[in-house]
Amino acid sequence: MAPERIFLSHLQTTQSNLKTLTDFDKGKQDGLHKETINLGAQVEAENKKGDLLSKDD
Repeated sequence: MAPERIFLSHLQTTQSNLKTLTDFDKGKQDGLHKETINLGAQVEAENKKGDLLSKDD
């Protein structure tokens, strides 16, 4: 294989690996974002529950 072809193949592999890492990072960020939303909803529900309980006092 000519050196030019090896280099091009290496570049394509590197580019593919970077895309995979980028997609993986984006997936992790999406997952963290969903967890944050869920935690926010959970805290909001707890606050409402606390408000309702304190109104009964």
